[in-house]
Amino acid sequence: MTWHQWWPTLLLAAVFATMNLSLYTAIDRIGLSLAVTLEFLGPLSVALVGSRTRLDLLIAAAAGFGVWVLIQPGPTSDWLGLALALVAAACWASYIGPTGCSGRDCPASRRRRPRRRCRHSSTCRCSSCSS
Repeated sequence: MTWHQWWPTLLLAAVFATMNLSLYTAIDRIGLSLAVTLEFLGPLSVALVGSRTRLDLLIAAAAGFGVWVLIQPGPTSDWLGLALALVAAACWASYIGPTGCSGRDCPASRRRRPRRRCRHSSTCRCSSCSS
């Protein structure tokens, strides 16, 4: 494999390691249910960016209100735990796009299906976007 094929994989590994380290630390500080709830805001935000309907926005607002109810500040709020869970959410959101780029650049995946034009962000440098 070339460097062009390796860098997305290494980037994903770093993001995945950061996500897991911050999530497990957040679980230790604020508990499993709240940490995973906050972490799920990452893919929810990615889905919202691609949303086209008002109903989707309404449902997302309801989910956001539910999260707000869960994290209302109290005398025992662990702000570091909340922040770490949000870091995990950002990591989860950030590796959704590059995962497709990394998989598309793998030599084994080229044999199975024809390449399609990538629809990731303008910063994506996968072989589909570069061509």
